[in-house]
Amino acid sequence: MSCGTWWWQTARCANRAAFIRFCEYLVAAHPQAPALTVVLDQVIIDSSRAVQAWLLFHPQIQLCYGARYCPHANPVERIRGTLKRHLANSPSPTMAGRITQGATFFRQRTPEQMLHAAAPENAPWLPKHYGQNLWRAA
Repeated sequence: MSCGTWWWQTARCANRAAFIRFCEYLVAAHPQAPALTVVLDQVIIDSSRAVQAWLLFHPQIQLCYGARYCPHANPVERIRGTLKRHLANSPSPTMAGRITQGATFFRQRTPEQMLHAAAPENAPWLPKHYGQNLWRAA
């Protein structure tokens, strides 16, 4: 089992069915994992009845929500911001090109780089000497 692996999904429409497919993909990719943590921002999709019913039968999936109304402390928003800066510096004329650039962004970064981008300077799980410039993450 690996720790610190970043998984993402590109979907035509962000809805409960797409979220359940993503979770099914995670379970299939890590069948022996005792726990899989999915870090989310505050959207309604993951709290739908269909998702909650699916989660009852898949207790290894644990949902972890980022800070509400506090994007600088929300790991999902921090990664999204880093991705947006990356995409802004390398424009593509097509949606397929943009999707490829997004996938490349995640593949080219190490778990340490992603943690650095995701974690605010005052995150409780970081060592005391850890520091970073919030405007220049990964």
